[in-house]
Amino acid sequence: MTGININCSEKDYCEMILNGEKKYETRNCDSLDPYLGKWVGLIKTGCGQAMLVGYAYIGKHKRIVDDVETFRNLYELHRIEPGSKYDIDRHGDKRLYWIGEVKRCEPIPVYTKGIVARKI
Repeated sequence: MTGININCSEKDYCEMILNGEKKYETRNCDSLDPYLGKWVGLIKTGCGQAMLVGYAYIGKHKRIVDDVETFRNLYELHRIEPGSKYDIDRHGDKRLYWIGEVKRCEPIPVYTKGIVARKI
């Protein structure tokens, strides 16, 4: 199985996903496309040892947002604060990947490597 990396150095986005507060994982490119319609592990990174903290289903379709206003209006779903390093750029766009059917697990250290994802 593959796990997707979720950088939690700024905020604990994994915990938000596990608690049902964050419904969309955002990316600047199509990096999660290989996982559309699949189960993945959620790997917490950016704050020490990478840890598998749960599992989730990535929806079959992504949403592309290309304007700041729409991105702000969707805040309750993605939880990315204005000014964050993950915020939308005025001249760019964001991919929003729906995450559902989330299952928490006891944290397990992950020693494999990967920028977007890694084997678990």
